[in-house]
Formats: sequence, C-alpha cells, structure tokens
Amino acid sequence: MRLFRQKAVVIAEDAGIELVMARPRQMQVVYRAATGIFLVNLDGTGKRPLSLEPGQTGEIVWSPTGRTLLYLHIPDDPKQLITLRENYPDENADREIARTSQFASVASNGDASVFTGASRGKASAYVLILLRVTRRELTLCEHRASDANMVSPLFTPDSQSVVFVSDRHGKPALYQVKVEKFVEATQE
Repeated sequence: MRLFRQKAVVIAEDAGIELVMARPRQMQVVYRAATGIFLVNLDGTGKRPLSLEPGQTGEIVWSPTGRTLLYLHIPDDPKQLITLRENYPDENADREIARTSQFASVASNGDASVFTGASRGKASAYVLILLRVTRRELTLCEHRASDANMVSPLFTPDSQSVVFVSDRHGKPALYQVKVEKFVEATQE
C-alpha cells in the first residue's frame, strides 16, 4: 500500500468540537463546539458563529441545497415546545419553521418541504412528518425505542418512505414506513 504524505492543515481550533458537517454546494463546514456553532471556509478563513435562537440547540442538519441550516431549538423553559428553525448563514437571518411535538431528531425530504422527526416523549413515542406549508404534524407510526435519540428518521432519496432505527423488539433494527400518500416524490 502506498501512503500519501500530505500535511494536514488546521482550518479551525475550538474547545470541544463534537460535530462537523460539510455545507452542500459550498466550500464550507459547520461545526458544533463547546462555545457555539460556527461556519468556516475550508481554507480556514471566514470563521464566524451562527446567530441561532437563544436557548439550547438540538440536532442540526443542512437543507438539501445548503442554503439553510435546519435545527431544533430547545427553549430554556421546559414548558415551551421545541421548535424547528431555519438559519440563513449568508443573510445572517433565523426563522421559525414550526413548533414540534418535542422532536428529538429531524431530517428533511429532498426539497425541504416536509420534515420527519422522532418524538422524545415516552407516552407518545412516534415517528412523525411535519408539513412546512401547513406547519402540521402527522403521526406515521410508533417507534417504541428505548431512547428517542437512536431513532434518527430520514427520508429515502425519492421522499416516498421514511427509514428509522428502533430497538422495539430487543435489538436495534431498521424500519421503513411508506409516505407516498402524504409526500410528493422528489428527484433521486
């Protein structure tokens, strides 16, 4: 085996970096660190914190186009609902998409018109879809996972099914639920 001896270059330094995601169609990455969520160019320039809603930031994912960063906002007040928000890094803007039934995770379909999430409530352990246009949730099925964070539902590339993980039968397994009656197909 031939080794390539390339020199690794630091593009950002921060305490407690725990997540890095490439920005689709851009030469940038977003990362979560102990001090916040940052966007940086791959050449190390332009590092800046993203202006997210105050409170805790749950799961973050890029929209398919990379224009926006989707994230779950967990308010400091536990009586308030978790919201799905959208951050526009190039415009330094942040907007609420919808309130959720306490999503633990989130993913979008191919055109970010529909979202899927796993409810973190033990009494309502559901996989749901959230329609952007109406801001309404529809229950797909129960996930019954021992930990809602493991469920991590996502759309198939054509947006016609949702795949998720559950240990409902004693060990982790992948499950699929069809959603073609509710969600238009997107290009693969």
